[in-house]
Amino acid sequence: MPLNENYLGTRCVQYYKTAMGQETQGPLLHIPRTPKQVVNTMPFLQILRLVILALASVFAVIALGIAADLMSLTETYFDETLIFCILAVVSACLTLLTLPVMIVLDMVRKGAFTSMVVFELAWLFVLWVLWLATAADASYANSLTFAGGSCDYINPYVNKACHEFGAAQAFSYLTWIILMGYTVTLLVFAIIGQTRGNKVWLASVRDNSFLRRSAPAGGPVLEEKYPPVAAPVLSHPQYQTPSPPAPTFHAQHQPTVGSHYGSPSPQQPGMGMPHGGQATYAQV
Repeated sequence: MPLNENYLGTRCVQYYKTAMGQETQGPLLHIPRTPKQVVNTMPFLQILRLVILALASVFAVIALGIAADLMSLTETYFDETLIFCILAVVSACLTLLTLPVMIVLDMVRKGAFTSMVVFELAWLFVLWVLWLATAADASYANSLTFAGGSCDYINPYVNKACHEFGAAQAFSYLTWIILMGYTVTLLVFAIIGQTRGNKVWLASVRDNSFLRRSAPAGGPVLEEKYPPVAAPVLSHPQYQTPSPPAPTFHAQHQPTVGSHYGSPSPQQPGMGMPHGGQATYAQV
């Protein structure tokens, strides 16, 4: 079957790699792939969020109870109100009013504003700053009131107040540390996800994929491509009928027969006459 030169001349051929890493040659085909649905590839961050918020809520309940009892004790027996107790009550109330709500809404409702990364970062920053202020003021008040560091007092109310000072200080530091640690971790992953083209700020931790590179929206997934290599164009060789060579004529002098039979005619030099200039005669 004759080859179609136009088809062969316009067809493009490229090299692409197969799954086995071998080079095969095939036609240039464009096969678009549907982008896969974004799936959270970091479930540990979601679990960490749940653990931190739940643990902070538990610590807030303990700190609230200690601060409320210490405030009642100092106002009743010492006629004094401690500032760090007020800070502890405010911080614990804000923590208990918001963190459990954030956990529940993230479970029952998708896309709630309380689950957005930007909201969590802002609100948790406020909370751990409050807990840091509470812990710092509790440490300062403890160093002024109980300078010795020992709670071996005869008065049971003073002894109780000394123990509650240390407990309020410890739980304030613990709540500050876990909230700040989670906030910094979430901020780092959010920045990484933003640099990789993911929309992380308005999505929840559950729906986010911080370390996954985003694909172009509405287009095929980027693939490794190789430059096309043009196939050699096959063409029929054109043959030309060779023309016959032009005849060449050499002037030759034929011997002239004399009028008398047997008398030879003299030969020209180079035509039957050997070197030396001697003529040869044919014998009859």
